[in-house]
Amino acid sequence: MCLTFCVSQGCSSLRRVIKVDGEYEECFFLFEYLFAIASAFEHREVWGAVAAPVGSYIWERNLRNPPFIFDVTDKELSLQRESWGPFKAGIFDGTLEEFLVFKQQVDESIKNVIRNHYSSISI
Repeated sequence: MCLTFCVSQGCSSLRRVIKVDGEYEECFFLFEYLFAIASAFEHREVWGAVAAPVGSYIWERNLRNPPFIFDVTDKELSLQRESWGPFKAGIFDGTLEEFLVFKQQVDESIKNVIRNHYSSISI
């Protein structure tokens, strides 16, 4: 996240090596989001509650440019179902239906953070 910010703010020596463009950012948002889901799963196992860490995918500037990462993954999951790459790779132990219920809980946790920090954004 810090590297993305630094490069996007004009650190020219890094910009020659690391290309920060829309495609890179989308991949990074997906990584952060999948990490949040995996972390929320572990948090639930240890603490008994769903809580997800947040990343740059909830920065206000990113929320002003839909589609949001959780909506993108919802669409992918509705089309690909069990063949969705992260699910197929084993990001979650359980059935697709269990994963979808859990993902909805994670998304609600993230949306609550967004609502609390960005009251001007309707989500």
